[in-house]
Amino acid sequence: MLTGEVYPVAGPSSALCWMIAGGVCLLSAFSYMELSAAIPTRGSTYAFSLHALGEYWAVAGGVSLMMGYGLSGAGVARSWGEKFALIVGVKELDALGPLPFSIAAGCVQLGSVALIANGVSFSKGVINVMTLLKIALVIFLIAAGFAVAQTNPFS
Repeated sequence: MLTGEVYPVAGPSSALCWMIAGGVCLLSAFSYMELSAAIPTRGSTYAFSLHALGEYWAVAGGVSLMMGYGLSGAGVARSWGEKFALIVGVKELDALGPLPFSIAAGCVQLGSVALIANGVSFSKGVINVMTLLKIALVIFLIAAGFAVAQTNPFS
């Protein structure tokens, strides 16, 4: 959502930012691959911290991770709630007060909690499907961008 708002300000440097962010994500992925090869278990950050640093730091890392997921999930849910309100025809945020947006955001949050509560195997399948959909969307947007381009970027 923010990409469209940032691009007019940042211009071409936004592509560089995406490349740097992708490189950092790759480093994180490589770290998790190494850790999962050394400690073949489920549990992500908690399991790796438990084996490496002990129970106290594992709990601290797990709580920090869950708080981060909760806060970022709340931001995404609020954004989706605003989009939902625009789709159903509420144009101004003050027209009905914050109630419709809070309900939509709360439903998104409850759906996320229900997904995680069903276990790692179920949520992993949903996450894999969503990841494939995101990759397909990115490929589509790149192809559509080249299809409607008015200038030749290679000249």
